[in-house]
Amino acid sequence: MEFCRELEPIAEANEIKICIEPLNRNEDNLVLSVEHGARLVDEVARPGIQLLADFYHIMVENEPLKNIAAAGARLKHTHLADIGRVAPGSAEEGEADFCGFFAALQRAGYEAS
Repeated sequence: MEFCRELEPIAEANEIKICIEPLNRNEDNLVLSVEHGARLVDEVARPGIQLLADFYHIMVENEPLKNIAAAGARLKHTHLADIGRVAPGSAEEGEADFCGFFAALQRAGYEAS
């Protein structure tokens, strides 16, 4: 937390926002859920430190989509991918509930910029 608190003024001075990205247990052992990332953003309590939701990692970890909605205004960026890394709208059928993900983003008040 202290590292984020020290880094944030430097990022802000350079007009950079930092987003904590929860990964999955195969790629990380620190932040494994949007819910945990949101708690870290709250603990850091600096406006330049926010949250990223990566749908691929959310699916790998079987994280409930309600956690995305609960992240609310902390959520500043997203990534999209299917578990099989199938592109949305492709001829192949993927596993991802993109409609559910987008609905959760809408409930969070997320606006893509």
